[in-house]
Amino acid sequence: MKRITITILSGAFLVAMFFTKAIAQKAANSPDEKISAIIKKLTLEEKIAMAYGLLGGGVQRIESDPFPAIGCGEKFVDLPGDVWRVMIAPSDAPRVAKELNAPHWLGDWAGGVIWLAAPASAAAHIRKVAAAAKGQAMLLRASTENRALHGLYAGQPPALAALNRAVKAAFDPLSLFNPGRL
Repeated sequence: MKRITITILSGAFLVAMFFTKAIAQKAANSPDEKISAIIKKLTLEEKIAMAYGLLGGGVQRIESDPFPAIGCGEKFVDLPGDVWRVMIAPSDAPRVAKELNAPHWLGDWAGGVIWLAAPASAAAHIRKVAAAAKGQAMLLRASTENRALHGLYAGQPPALAALNRAVKAAFDPLSLFNPGRL
């Protein structure tokens, strides 16, 4: 069984709101609606304490903001393999993270972006999982061979590719911006 760790940042509004919403939904479904009213009045610190209580030792709190280091890829600099950014609907994040089964991953944007380091052999699986979730997997760091083989983005369906080419031609008829990208 995997241990789940949730990082709570100072001012952790989203995590606290997630737990508040989940607890409030359970309380609203119970006959005693007073619990829901009490939870809504809790301060952020009280909600974070509640998250600690619910998850036990699986919560760590850090005061510095790690997201700039995630966004620039710094968190993956020493990890082997390719680095990917998978963009999906936040509600699909738990399922997609489980299906990706990457040894190293981080969630960002309330789960809408999953950053991961995975072996080069996992490229097709990562793109398949992202596409199944109606998302997109972007290959950020890879060997020259793997970048040439898989490209930055997955190929688009023919109709969408034609539409993108038409829009680009309308806005950039001389093909000055990102030539050959679409």
